[in-house]
Amino acid sequence: MQKNIIRNMLIIFIFTILMTGCNNLTEGTPESVIPDDRPPVPVEISAVKTGNMVSIISYSGDLTPEDSLVVPSIVMGVIEQVLVDIGDKLQAADPIIRIEDTTYRAQLNQAQAGLTSAQINLKKMENGARDENIDLAEVALDVALTNLSKLQNGPKAEQIGMASAGVDAAQAQLDSILTVTEDERTLAAANLAIAESNLKLAQSEFDKIKWAGQIGEMPQSIKLEQATVAYETSLANYNRMVNPDESDLAPLRATIRQAENNLAYVSDPFTNEDFALAQAGVRQAKLQLALVKDPFTDEDFALVKAGIAQAESAVALAQYQVENSVLRAPFDGVVSNVFVTVGSTASPQLPVIELISEELEVKVDIPEAQLADVYIGQSAAIKVPAHPNEDFPATITTISPSANTSSRTFGITIKPFDPDKKLKAGMFAQISILLEEKVGVTIVPRSAIVSVQGNDVVYVLRDNEETAEMHHVTLGLSDHDRIEILEGVSPSELIIVGGLSDIVDGSTIAVVARTE
Repeated sequence: MQKNIIRNMLIIFIFTILMTGCNNLTEGTPESVIPDDRPPVPVEISAVKTGNMVSIISYSGDLTPEDSLVVPSIVMGVIEQVLVDIGDKLQAADPIIRIEDTTYRAQLNQAQAGLTSAQINLKKMENGARDENIDLAEVALDVALTNLSKLQNGPKAEQIGMASAGVDAAQAQLDSILTVTEDERTLAAANLAIAESNLKLAQSEFDKIKWAGQIGEMPQSIKLEQATVAYETSLANYNRMVNPDESDLAPLRATIRQAENNLAYVSDPFTNEDFALAQAGVRQAKLQLALVKDPFTDEDFALVKAGIAQAESAVALAQYQVENSVLRAPFDGVVSNVFVTVGSTASPQLPVIELISEELEVKVDIPEAQLADVYIGQSAAIKVPAHPNEDFPATITTISPSANTSSRTFGITIKPFDPDKKLKAGMFAQISILLEEKVGVTIVPRSAIVSVQGNDVVYVLRDNEETAEMHHVTLGLSDHDRIEILEGVSPSELIIVGGLSDIVDGSTIAVVARTE
């Protein structure tokens, strides 16, 4: 306990001595004032100026084409012409290659013919039936109706009369043979007797000359032949009357049966099947006429129209293939590579050229904390090693709406303004983005700012530029060489910018250099 008291008393005693010594050192002398016997400090001075200040953030990245595309062929085929080379400038739709298109043109002609055929078919359907086809169908219906009417009206009276007369005539002929009068028999017998007498007479005359030879052409021979025929005819007629033979009667009876059958048919010529067939013929003719007048259903039209649509699609496809047998540039740009030659095969799976736009851009990632400082349309500047003394004006064109979850950064795109096309794809670029710009503010060189006990100060010349006076200042915007002063100095005041390592408030100075 006693030891602790003694130790505390020693600490208080030592502290008192130290405080007394410090007071003696500073008594009668301002704080940080150098004694008068020190020699003047050589310094470099400059005037406080008024100017413009900007606040920027800097990034780096590679210049890349705004658009870059490895262009394949749209259709397949053998390349006839390669129309570009590396370095060629192309405008959108300029030709790149030409593919042999004979097959595609043939397919187009075929498709167009199919479309024309389908359209003509539809036109025919819309025009309806031809008049001559309707006339033919109406005639066929009239014929069918006439046939049915004949069946329904039955046979005509004159037809029945004619058939009945035929029966009577055949019967009369038979009766004329079967029914012979006595006078007819007497006449037949007399005719037979005469014919026999004539035959005997002719025979007697013939016998007188038959010994002479070659008698065929002599009158006696001719008369004998005629008499023989007449006798046979008279004998047959007499026998038919007196005792007719059945062979003579059979044809007559057959004629009667035929006439009777004809009369029966004429009297009732039609069966039920005949009526059914006639009615079916009328129905068929009516249906055919209706079909001729209105031959197509809604489904028929829909089918033909679908065929037209299909044919139109085939024409469009064939036209597309013909048009794309010449591959064209998709946008304005420069050919950076050519992958094909004449005679090689182009296809949608193989590259033809690489096309890059002349418009360039730089893509960089900014931290989440700086996202609020940038906006689309914001000004920027780009520097490249190839042109170290030139700043290319640029503008922020896009800002990603979402952050990269891994890096917590947002992608932005900066597009330079380069009308002379000095910038090239692949160049390394330093980007400065303008955050804030102030006009007509107080500016001092960065070298004039000194930190004293954590405070920012500058030293202002006083007493005819022989004394340094410390001023506390509030800083604003800054760049590599300059700093804006918000408070603490005024424009045109002279400040120390060099030799500050030995300067304190109140130091005597000697100006050895001035900076404008």
